[in-house]
Amino acid sequence: MLRGIEINNTVCCLCNRFDEDEYHLFIDSEVSSQIWQKVSRWINYTIPTWNSIDEAWLWDDGVPIINNQRTIIRVIVSSVFWNIWHLRNSHIFNDAKFKKSHVFDSIVVNAFEWMYSRFHTSQVNWTVWLQNPLNAL
Repeated sequence: MLRGIEINNTVCCLCNRFDEDEYHLFIDSEVSSQIWQKVSRWINYTIPTWNSIDEAWLWDDGVPIINNQRTIIRVIVSSVFWNIWHLRNSHIFNDAKFKKSHVFDSIVVNAFEWMYSRFHTSQVNWTVWLQNPLNAL
């Protein structure tokens, strides 16, 4: 019992093979790995193999990019984490109404909306965003 909550099952609900921890869920599971591969192709940038969540949050610190691109990457990483968490919770609490096939599309839309709201004074172009978000500002 953790924090007064009884946990009957610690197996990852997305793969049903390994115990769920933050690293497995967000980085190492088959589902999250596929998502990160799609994101890597979308932003046209190789995402490294991470050994921890902290590495994922901070990987762009060593990447030679301009500040707007760094902001875009951080928003996209946040969107990936948010949507994987949403998928997991949907499986646990809502009987999987949020589908794995929708995760990438949701990442793209959420990250765009977050960027658009942050840079409301400048135009974030949707068409450019879809093609390569690092060139959207």
